[in-house]
Amino acid sequence: MKNHIVTERFIRQSIDNARYMQLSEDDLKSVVEKTLKEHFTLKPEVKGYHLLEKKEVFIDFLLFPKQEIIDLGFEPFWFGCEVKSPNVKEDASKRVLNLGKQCIDYTETKFEGNIIPHFVVMFPSMPTFFHAKGRFDDGIHSFLYLFKPFLQRFKVGTLHIYSKNDWAIKFGHGLYFSTKKGKGKVLNFGTKRYIGSV
Repeated sequence: MKNHIVTERFIRQSIDNARYMQLSEDDLKSVVEKTLKEHFTLKPEVKGYHLLEKKEVFIDFLLFPKQEIIDLGFEPFWFGCEVKSPNVKEDASKRVLNLGKQCIDYTETKFEGNIIPHFVVMFPSMPTFFHAKGRFDDGIHSFLYLFKPFLQRFKVGTLHIYSKNDWAIKFGHGLYFSTKKGKGKVLNFGTKRYIGSV
């Protein structure tokens, strides 16, 4: 049974990676909007100001869950989604690091409507950027194994879209919410910011 679960997860992630490697940023935004509009109120391209640096920024989407998934355990808070295309000349490692930093910045930003995102997710998943460059190996796997929990501590996760009715939000190596399983079982998972010593 365990091998079956691992295989199924690997297949789903591989499909997730392959599907989005060559899409432009606009095409990826369209995927997010078409997939999530049934479950969330979406605000595209929202302006905000970073609370510390007082710098104007724009996030690709702010989202608020509709009642049907609030009833399934999704917390009734605004959250953000930032989209980047892997299909660019920029080095994959640099792009992933910059995307992670950008998402962290957005958790510290007040957007129009006095909205501070409860958390921020990136799309697509980080392995996609390395697969697009043909350089996913054991070293990259080890890097991401550590980097994902690091981002989780800043309330940054990943949106995974497998099909129109099959998506998930994950933090670190665990599940926050999915259309198949509902809310993850860990309290405050991905939504608590770690300050100072932990």
